[in-house]
Amino acid sequence: MEYKEHNYELIKEYWNRYVAGYEEMPEHLEGLDDRVLNSWKRSKLKANPFETNPPLLNQVELENLTKEKQDLIKIAVPYMIQFYEIAKNTTQNVLLTDAEGKQLKNISANNKDLLEIMTHASVANGSNYAEDVCGTSSVSLSLYEDSPILLRGYEHYRAIYHNLACFSLPIHSLGNKQVGCICITGPLDKYQPLVSSAGLMMVHAIENELRLTQSNFITDIIAQNFSQGFMLFNSQHNILRLNDKAKALLRIRQDMVGHEFEEYFLNDFNEIIELEKQHEKQKFQYTLILKNGLQIALSVLAVPIKENNQEDMFLLIFTSVGEANKEASMKVGYTARYYFRDIVGESEEIKKVKELGKLASKSSSSVLITGEAGTGRELLAQAIHTGGERRESPFITVRCGSVPKEMMEIELFGDDENSQIGKIELADKGTLFLDEIENLSIECQVKILSYLRTGMMENGKKLSVRIIACSQKDLLHLVSVNQFRSDLYYKLNVISIIVPPLRRRRADIRPLIQYYTDRYRKMLRKDVTNIEKRCIEVMTNYNWPGNVRELESTVEHLVNMASGHVMKFKDLPDEIVTGYLSQKYIGPEEEVQKIISPEKVECSEIIKCLKREHGHMKTVATVLHMPLSTLYRKCSKYNIDPKNYREW
Repeated sequence: MEYKEHNYELIKEYWNRYVAGYEEMPEHLEGLDDRVLNSWKRSKLKANPFETNPPLLNQVELENLTKEKQDLIKIAVPYMIQFYEIAKNTTQNVLLTDAEGKQLKNISANNKDLLEIMTHASVANGSNYAEDVCGTSSVSLSLYEDSPILLRGYEHYRAIYHNLACFSLPIHSLGNKQVGCICITGPLDKYQPLVSSAGLMMVHAIENELRLTQSNFITDIIAQNFSQGFMLFNSQHNILRLNDKAKALLRIRQDMVGHEFEEYFLNDFNEIIELEKQHEKQKFQYTLILKNGLQIALSVLAVPIKENNQEDMFLLIFTSVGEANKEASMKVGYTARYYFRDIVGESEEIKKVKELGKLASKSSSSVLITGEAGTGRELLAQAIHTGGERRESPFITVRCGSVPKEMMEIELFGDDENSQIGKIELADKGTLFLDEIENLSIECQVKILSYLRTGMMENGKKLSVRIIACSQKDLLHLVSVNQFRSDLYYKLNVISIIVPPLRRRRADIRPLIQYYTDRYRKMLRKDVTNIEKRCIEVMTNYNWPGNVRELESTVEHLVNMASGHVMKFKDLPDEIVTGYLSQKYIGPEEEVQKIISPEKVECSEIIKCLKREHGHMKTVATVLHMPLSTLYRKCSKYNIDPKNYREW
């Protein structure tokens, strides 16, 4: 779906002339959608563009309307909430109307600024957005044109909507009749095109479910849980319906329809009914016992179904406990997001790293990545995963330094007693990334080594997991002091990749600065296109002890601080300028290390003050509470030339 480029000032002029003013509207206005113009014409004699208190349904009218539209509300609201959970950081408000444009429900962030905007725009349940009431609105135009409509700013007829961007989509029933409308509303300056795609997906989902509901109420429940097993019972506990997934989970091949629950299971069905009442539409764990004594642990959702206000059916939706835990864990986001193209750099050093990474991605052997913090070890690990045959499978990360040692074994290998699945099993068919593996306990090292040798868990389950480990430390040294097993080291170090620190690949600094500048100027909506010469000099020569992570943070800081198109030297963090000047005027890093601690601190303070006071020695001496002659003597001692700061 395409929209014309939005010219805010031009449309504002049109609105002032033809809506607020008295000029006759022409047949066409360049830069304004003809559908909007035609709606303005229809609205001219019906709605007041300056109305601030549009009519609302009274409480009784609203209650009657929501009751009448309860099926639509019941289906739409969960998708609205789901959309809001995704879009809340973009300060979007989602509302549902009936086919006449009357608001039924509203989902909004608990955001003070957004709430104020919505209140100012009189967005409330019972509001009427019909064209003959409020003029051109995205809701009314979407219903009139039977099409998705995006209105921004002055395209709205009513003035109270001029600071909003509104995207509306009609909702259709099984017979393709309009039954309502979804409107996604937010501040004009925070509108994102992603909202349109997400809105289309949401309405498509609502329409699909609405049509299923109209076709068959039971089919609707099944459709919401199609990936799980289900069994439908009547009030006498006879099986009315079940799917193949249920048969597979229950290890039953014959047709169970028409048979009683008790013919197959030793459990008391009334026990399940009582558990449903306790959990109130929440899943619970339950063990079904077959007649042959086999016990099957399930995660169950029990749903009593009302037909004509009679609870005469009962639906069980279930999956195995292991699958339920695995599904829940996968939803956390265990996927790799980065590719080799995301590794920014032009140096020979980083090219070599990429070459080794690409070779590793074609193999299933273990990889050991070493390098300082912030160099991009995990990015490389993800690129190896996405570059290989396992790209469609999970990429599971275990931060060995963050998990308490006493919990690490459960984290990796799970806990059968509590039905907790381990990360190594979650990584089956994919990659297990062990970050800071030097923190792994000896006990866990033994178990990891056992898996690498056999490909099997202790319970005999065979897995296919590729292991990539990374470390900040010299693992061979840890081996020599008996803090890391040598046999595990050699099993992991089949393919070894060392990611060099940024100070060893300075050719990558400028491309990285450009990359992060582009990212954050878009993210922060700042028109930053250049960097001051003095600023780039410092950044390209600074040693970056925090590596790429520190550089990224610095660029984000500079973009935030920029008041125009240029990132400036004056906005660099003091510690970076101080570090750079220490390198430049005191000597190389090796010599800096020779300065005893108090002198190093004193030197850094002098440099900070010189920078802050633009080289004015008298002011610096006053700030540091020392005689001017002493300050000159100390500058000479530390090889600091005050003249170098006067232009800054």
